[in-house]
Amino acid sequence: ACAATGSLLAFSICDSVTVNNTTYHNAGSYTQLLINSQNCDSILHVQISLLQVDTSVTVGATSLASNAPGALYQWLDCNSGLAVIPGATNQIFTPSLSGNYAVQVTQNGCSAIGSCHAVTVVGVDAGHLGSTAKVHPNPSAGRFTIAFEQIQNEVEFTLSSITGQTLQRQTLQAVQQFELGVPEAAGVYFLDLKDDRGIVSRHKLLKY
Repeated sequence: ACAATGSLLAFSICDSVTVNNTTYHNAGSYTQLLINSQNCDSILHVQISLLQVDTSVTVGATSLASNAPGALYQWLDCNSGLAVIPGATNQIFTPSLSGNYAVQVTQNGCSAIGSCHAVTVVGVDAGHLGSTAKVHPNPSAGRFTIAFEQIQNEVEFTLSSITGQTLQRQTLQAVQQFELGVPEAAGVYFLDLKDDRGIVSRHKLLKY
């Protein structure tokens, strides 16, 4: 006589799990009919639950706040292909420039990116650094010229990789134009310029 056996496997997953060459993406209860070592039926019960990541955001007048408590946060620039914003890792994000932003939340061991939300920064006069900074040539083989319409009392520039790693940072005094060399490999880089009023502009640099 052959006696059927049964067993239970339970998983809490972020995206998917594979059991006996069957991949599950959705929460639920599933069964697999197998043959045990006595060549008898073996019923495997698979219980799947999904770990939740709260990517919802509360939109304020000039800031965004992740609704996920006690998580890890990384704010992203939707206008630059979801580029990482260096240093923007708090639950509340107040951008310096108008744009569209999203948050990547890591919670319960899982990570997810939420929707993009528009933020309008008001109260900035039209002649600020962001509207006068010009970068050329762009793309470049590795040397870029940054020029301003007027002499800037002070400019701090930060060059970052697409992953958010700071590569160069320097403060210049009484400058209207300066040269920036990018010795790293070809790719996309971000140049943040901050003037003496704390106004920041971001520029995407393409090195070939």
